[in-house]
Amino acid sequence: MQRARGFSLVEVLVAAGCALLVLVGLAQLATVWMGSAARADRRVQAVAAVDQFLERWSRESAGAWSIFVPSNDVLGRANADGHEFDLYTQDSLGRGAFTAYRYDAAAQTLTRYVYAAPGSAPNIDGDVAHGITAFAARSVRAASVAQPTAPGFDPLFAADTITDVSYDLGLGATVTGGNALLLAHISADGADDTVALASGTAPTQITVVIPYTPAPTPTP
Repeated sequence: MQRARGFSLVEVLVAAGCALLVLVGLAQLATVWMGSAARADRRVQAVAAVDQFLERWSRESAGAWSIFVPSNDVLGRANADGHEFDLYTQDSLGRGAFTAYRYDAAAQTLTRYVYAAPGSAPNIDGDVAHGITAFAARSVRAASVAQPTAPGFDPLFAADTITDVSYDLGLGATVTGGNALLLAHISADGADDTVALASGTAPTQITVVIPYTPAPTPTP
């Protein structure tokens, strides 16, 4: 009778080593897959956050009296780099309110604030968006959209003559009405966009004033 041959210690060690290599490879593949899935999820969330801001800015600017870059942000810090822009609106009773979008580069967050008047304490209003890698806002003259070398140039208006209009709202030097534009640039993982915003009260060259002539009084 022949006895079954067992495995030598060397064979067992070789098999165990091969199994370990397979397990390590599978673990690395799982790690790569999980990392790719996490990056894809962050990218989807970032694109959604950027799209949400662009939609909200367009909607809010349509009803704003003024869109401007303040000298100091809502926390009292210098805003020379344009990490914040603000909007001034009025409700149906003529009560004014301010909205601010402030970017924190260190935390990569963009926060929406509301405040009653310049210099008053702000309140966070809405969610804080995370993962915003870049943000900057700047005010530009309306006439610049027709100037090829100016920021905000739009080929659609290259042949036009646009007159800059500004009027005082009595709320400070930066809170002015008129047809000035605000360029807001925002970036996140997989998303990068710049939008031009104008206040809803901005006068345009197609504005027509029709004189009103009262109807004659009927003769009895």
